[in-house]
Amino acid sequence: MTYLTSLGGGGGGTTLYTISATSTFTFTNEELSVVNTISNGSLTNSNLISFSVINSETSGASLDDFTLAGMTFHIENIIDNTSFDIRATSTNGATGVYTITYKVIYS
Repeated sequence: MTYLTSLGGGGGGTTLYTISATSTFTFTNEELSVVNTISNGSLTNSNLISFSVINSETSGASLDDFTLAGMTFHIENIIDNTSFDIRATSTNGATGVYTITYKVIYS
């Protein structure tokens, strides 16, 4: 876990925390979505600030494959101080293994 401090006007700041990791999504037979549940005891619905993703090129999926599959990723189903889900969605149906690096910023 990384700790970031943002400086605010008027003194003081807000401490920001990040979760950064990789996650692999296995699509079989032209599936439209796959969900991975991530265990985490710190994230809550009220402290989420941002979620971002970087697609990772592997021997099984090139960066072009992400584009051709119409791949998007969303954070959802946050269970406070327990877990959250990342949903991978393919608008064109996907087959194969897709790996991402994600970052969640929360306060």
